[in-house]
Amino acid sequence: MSVIDEPCHPNARHPERSEGSGECGTVLISEILRCALDDIIMNYALILELAIRN
Repeated sequence: MSVIDEPCHPNARHPERSEGSGECGTVLISEILRCALDDIIMNYALILELAIRN
């Protein structure tokens, strides 16, 4: 689930790692950016949690 409550396209997480299927060209930039934002937020939360523990 993405930050703005829209599911990420299955190939949008890391489209550069796709197997070259015909679908990889249909991944929208907005989906890639939305999922990238999710990754950034999750990593930031992990960093904060680790900082609090130390």
